[in-house]
Amino acid sequence: MIKICSTIIITLFLVVLIQGQAYLVASSSSITTVENNATIYVEGNINMEQNSLFKNSGDIRLTKNWVNNSSSGGFDQSILYGNVHFIGGNQLIDGTSSTNFYNVHLYGDYTIKECMLNTFIEGRLHLNNSELQTHQNIVSITNPNSNAITFERGYVASDLLGGYLMRKTNSINDYYFPTGNSIVDFYKRLRPVTITPANNSENYFAVRLAPLNVNNDIGTSITGAIAPYPVQQKQAELNDFNTLFYHNIARVQGNSPANIDIWYEEDDGEYNTVAHWDNQEIWIDVQFDIQTFSSPTISNFPLNKASFINFNNFNHDAFILANKININNVYIPNSFTPNGDHNNDIFIPILNYDNIDEYELIIYDRWGKQLFFTDDIGEGWDGTSLNEEVQLGTYIWTLRIKASDTNANFIKKMGHINLIR
Repeated sequence: MIKICSTIIITLFLVVLIQGQAYLVASSSSITTVENNATIYVEGNINMEQNSLFKNSGDIRLTKNWVNNSSSGGFDQSILYGNVHFIGGNQLIDGTSSTNFYNVHLYGDYTIKECMLNTFIEGRLHLNNSELQTHQNIVSITNPNSNAITFERGYVASDLLGGYLMRKTNSINDYYFPTGNSIVDFYKRLRPVTITPANNSENYFAVRLAPLNVNNDIGTSITGAIAPYPVQQKQAELNDFNTLFYHNIARVQGNSPANIDIWYEEDDGEYNTVAHWDNQEIWIDVQFDIQTFSSPTISNFPLNKASFINFNNFNHDAFILANKININNVYIPNSFTPNGDHNNDIFIPILNYDNIDEYELIIYDRWGKQLFFTDDIGEGWDGTSLNEEVQLGTYIWTLRIKASDTNANFIKKMGHINLIR
């Protein structure tokens, strides 16, 4: 073990190798200065004790864990540079106090670096090919440069509701949130989100990939939405929810609308919209546009994208891929002429869907008496009741349909039909 008890200055061009030891311990009130182009290599942990501090303009490379038990953020924030390289296998960012890093570099193909408490990065996060696991904590990138995160196959993962990647924005550039999880797909782990603010105002956005069914999550989100978010509580038009994962997308601070892109793999399923957990606590259709690409628009990104332009409803932050039946696109005539000329003799809604499981059409007169009922999607009303022609006039119809998905509710619609002979 090496203990730093007062002040140590790692000078220009010097490389200090600390090998064969379990810890480098920065004791109470010690200051460790790493000057420009100098490197500390620690084969083991770095433990920071009470009031200790790094003044880092160079590089710190460690193979084990970073443990900050100092009351400081770990680094002198007036020094706008300095790199910490996590070069080992699975490593922890731990301690009793959050650390304010400047630049963080992660190494190792799919090695896991775990944040055991909230972590701040003032400069840049270079994920490379590693997983940064937040658990229930927040990793905050306070540098508003849209290129403050770089990644190849690396990603930020969260397992518990509350764990987020948060970014500061102040431009209309694309901000990438490379969220992912091996639980969703071992070989294609990345399910990122792109957020493009509508103006240059300062905002903080936070994103989480939840690697489980929305019915099974627990906890409270960053916007105060209490999970689970049952798919049975939804607009009737929605069905066929994604059971593999969902996203939490939050605007934590600021008021700028933003373009939202949710990227996903073809193997995740076929979807035509995205549902949003509304503050009335139901899933609503927010009519995302679905696009499929033949080659990645961004290196290593999935080929499918769900997009919404100028989104501004950030009351709650749960979003999920889904399908919808848009009954407004159903053609329902407003009049018919049952006179036996074989032209417009039958009143029948035209449904251009193949996945209708249940169907009911009912006709009433103006006093509410039922004249006709059918549950056959191919049967219409011929203008009779009890085998007798009804009078000319206006009649009320109700239509109720249910999609084949077992989670779908009935869709109900009501209108008027004019009978003309």
